[in-house]
Amino acid sequence: MIKPNIAIIYNFNDKQHHLGGSSFGIKNEISYVEQFLISINSIKENWNTDLFTYNFYVIHSEPFSQTIKNKIENNGANLIYVNYKKETYLRTFCFTEEIDCDYRLVLDN
Repeated sequence: MIKPNIAIIYNFNDKQHHLGGSSFGIKNEISYVEQFLISINSIKENWNTDLFTYNFYVIHSEPFSQTIKNKIENNGANLIYVNYKKETYLRTFCFTEEIDCDYRLVLDN
């Protein structure tokens, strides 16, 4: 039996933003990169892969520092750079980029 493959896709640049909602609480202290790392570690620990496989992708429009790039790639994620200069609508690339998968799970930080 061939297992379906899920592309788990995030989109962010190496910035700390606080758009919408309350500006108080823990979200002021956790960067997008840290949120991403927390999320993928939780998935790795808790998902049962008997019925499917998955791969992580990060879509970004600004270069990451080498340190951040290493953190992302060393945790098994694939980086996809898109040449897009506006801060908004980066999420749309999660649906339009060519990724070999059966299903897409788009997660927001």
